Amino acid sequence: MNRTADIQLLPHDLADANKLQFINSLRRPRGILSVLFLSAALSTIFGLLVWDAGNALPIAAFTIVSPLAVLAGPAFVVWVINPGTARRIFKQQASLRKPYAIAWDEAHYLAHSDLGNTKLPWSDLFRVEHNDKLIVLFESQNLRRIIPLRFLSPEQRADIEGVIAAAAPQAMARGLG
Repeated sequence: MNRTADIQLLPHDLADANKLQFINSLRRPRGILSVLFLSAALSTIFGLLVWDAGNALPIAAFTIVSPLAVLAGPAFVVWVINPGTARRIFKQQASLRKPYAIAWDEAHYLAHSDLGNTKLPWSDLFRVEHNDKLIVLFESQNLRRIIPLRFLSPEQRADIEGVIAAAAPQAMARGLG
């Protein structure tokens, strides 16, 4: 099994990583509680502003619609504004445009570019998120390494996901593996 790949990020990889992080954040207890709390707060404020003892329909309608409103703002940012932001960041940050090689074994993720080398123990990962486009390795809440799956064969993808699951189960669990 070849455990190496050459990677060249593109702006859409950053946008896809942001989308993945947003979607997964809504699946975690903190994200669910945030949506519920904001929806309840909006419904309460709206109810107090338009209170009419004879007509509860506007309050009931707003209570039903408020969770969608709470999700609409961040979703708009992620799906509409984020791609442009990703292109701008990609243009500004030269290190994102440089190709790099990755390798992995049972204990480490390794990366090499003309900027330097990284040897990251799987056990040091904070979280791992993945979908059909990429694997995102989080070293902390905001520091991440993106592995676009288009550079991996199906066998390599299965191998690296298996290695991560075995070596860093806590990181996979935090990312809702």
